[in-house]
Amino acid sequence: MTAFELNGQEVVVSEDHEHLLGALRDELGVISAKDGCAPSGQCGACTVLVGDKARVACQTSLERTNGEKVTTLEGFDDAELQRYCDSFAAHGALQCGFCIPGILVRAKALIEKKGEALTRDESARHLGAHLCRCTGYIKILDAIQMPSDSLTYFHELDDTLYSVTSSTFIGQIYTMTGLKNIADPADEDGTAWGYPQLSEEFILEADPDIIFFADATCCAQSVATISARPGWSELSAVRNGNVFEMDSDISSRWGPRLVDFLETVANAVATVNAR
Repeated sequence: MTAFELNGQEVVVSEDHEHLLGALRDELGVISAKDGCAPSGQCGACTVLVGDKARVACQTSLERTNGEKVTTLEGFDDAELQRYCDSFAAHGALQCGFCIPGILVRAKALIEKKGEALTRDESARHLGAHLCRCTGYIKILDAIQMPSDSLTYFHELDDTLYSVTSSTFIGQIYTMTGLKNIADPADEDGTAWGYPQLSEEFILEADPDIIFFADATCCAQSVATISARPGWSELSAVRNGNVFEMDSDISSRWGPRLVDFLETVANAVATVNAR
């Protein structure tokens, strides 16, 4: 018998399995690790974490897992998994989905090791261990970079600095692109119903990476007027040219414009990441 920790739980499996993948799928009922080419280890669809290392399960013996911690997609933290789901959906980075669990495990290993230092070239090099017949790799690379970057944003509703939190419909669209909302701590108790009024001091301290403003029409705001506010020229978003006008009709009246809104945000994020 072989004992190891699987997604936080101690398990014991028979030694009759040819490899770890067999034990996961046939005995433990873990289905995220896919059998695409076992036991050749060429496709990467069965990638899991053994300790903190990404391993191809169909070429990992049970002997090597004895006493180790094994993590599959089922063991991801809910919030972490949601970030990946939102990012891959926003970039259209999956079609059939067969290869995605293994790729997400690989991405987790890379991000936990490198953090914000993870480069697109490094991600591309490691993705060479995975075969994807549907999407190619450009969109997958876009999606992987987004959770590791953790860009923050401020959405300005009007010139009195009302904003939105991630609990609102607008905020949920931003979340789909992997962005972190600086306004969330301002309404943790929900008394502002997701629409808190921020102070200039709060915004300056939060120093968002991106500013989206939807008050060009109602309040005559522009990149120039926002940049000219006292202290705002020192904000990262302003210094780096990451201030984007949002069409208030698109961001406030969704319906068929919802796709346009998501596309506008995703394009802005792609522009920022490319700089």
